[in-house]
Amino acid sequence: MSSVHRPKRVVRKWGSTMRDLKHGKNVWRSCRHKLRYATYDYAIKKALKYTKKYMKAQYVYDHYGVSCFADDTGLEVDALNGAPGVLSARYAGGEGHDSEANMRKLLHELGNNNNRKARFRTVIALILKNNGETAATQQLFEGIVNGEIIREKQGEEGFGYDPLFQPDGYNETFAQLGVGIKNKISHRARATQKLAEYLLNKKEL
Repeated sequence: MSSVHRPKRVVRKWGSTMRDLKHGKNVWRSCRHKLRYATYDYAIKKALKYTKKYMKAQYVYDHYGVSCFADDTGLEVDALNGAPGVLSARYAGGEGHDSEANMRKLLHELGNNNNRKARFRTVIALILKNNGETAATQQLFEGIVNGEIIREKQGEEGFGYDPLFQPDGYNETFAQLGVGIKNKISHRARATQKLAEYLLNKKEL
């Protein structure tokens, strides 16, 4: 497997890092409020609209002047109009990320609904600093894996909603398939692959 050459000074900033920054935390709360329970198709349009003011990557670029990227992931359930969406990690409320509480709420909200279709979606926002006076390049990369929510937890591996999510084409949940298979087919893997291909092509130009 060939190694990936990382562009000079591309800084990786994930949500937890940004939320440690006081201003960044307030910015993200404002953005999350605007995108509450939106599906990610809608969220992407909103992200584009609010990029300069709200995107976590934009905050890093504005304050430190370096190339960077930030990501967000959510679970969208058709029968719940795209919820939990951008609030997936804190769907059940409270402090921190309580996966068990989130899964209990999800199953409760779905009840006996036979429409169990769902998808995980990851969106990566990239901002690349250009030489000279040229404005920074902004790109979004999306990764989706479709599947369904089963009626009770299955499997012990993974995290979050993995014990409830069964991807299309498989008879087991993410938690049963294990990290080896999940990392090859997941939404994050697909979004990251698009990002890597873009950066490699950018370097070759």
